[in-house]
Order: sequence, then structure tokens, then C-alpha cells
Amino acid sequence: MTGSEIKELRERLGVSQEALARMIGCSHASVYNWERGTYKPTQMAQRRLAEIENRAAAALFGESKDEADARKAIVRIVKEAGE
Repeated sequence: MTGSEIKELRERLGVSQEALARMIGCSHASVYNWERGTYKPTQMAQRRLAEIENRAAAALFGESKDEADARKAIVRIVKEAGE
């Protein structure tokens, strides 16, 4: 996953770099540096990002019937991932 893809995912989820970092279990600086292309995520971080992205996609395209449902599902995913 490239830095621009990470930023796009984060923006789609509507979360800050700090919130995404909490979901992944890394520092805010790591997310910042990934998005800038300074560093690449570790394999564990890449797996976590993929899991978050897959759950968001499933919420948008599989489980929900309209945009409001999709947004609610993404909020749920963000909350669950941050726990």
C-alpha cells in the first residue's frame, strides 16, 4: 500500500492520522511518514491496514443498502478497530 493509498483510506474513513495510528497500533509519526512516502509500513501494519480497508469495503458494498448505512458501518469499523 502506497502513501497516497493510506491517505485515501484514512480520508475515506474520515479519521485523523492519530486515530488511524491507534487503530493500527503505531505512532502518529509513522502514519505521517507513510503518507509522505518517507517510510513504508511494516508487514504487520500493512496487514492491519488491509484488514481495515477490507472491512470498510464490505460495509460500503456488501452490508449496506444506502449511503447512510454505509457511513454507520464505517463508523462502527473505526470504533472496533480502535479498541
